[in-house]
Amino acid sequence: MDQAKPKGAGKSSFELINTQILKEMLPIQPGSVILDLACGKGLYSLFLSQLTGPTGTYTPVPGKNGKTGH
Repeated sequence: MDQAKPKGAGKSSFELINTQILKEMLPIQPGSVILDLACGKGLYSLFLSQLTGPTGTYTPVPGKNGKTGH
């Protein structure tokens, strides 16, 4: 018998977020500088670096577990 998992179980928060809404809410534009402290597995890295564009900077800094996703 399968037990139902709670919504979102086994997924990262990134998979549960509407990135279009997030993009509209964040004040990030091409040329922005982002410092992502405790970036975890780096699931937001590609998304955020695309928002900064080629003239911006995205820097992921791992938390105490050392994971960056790279």
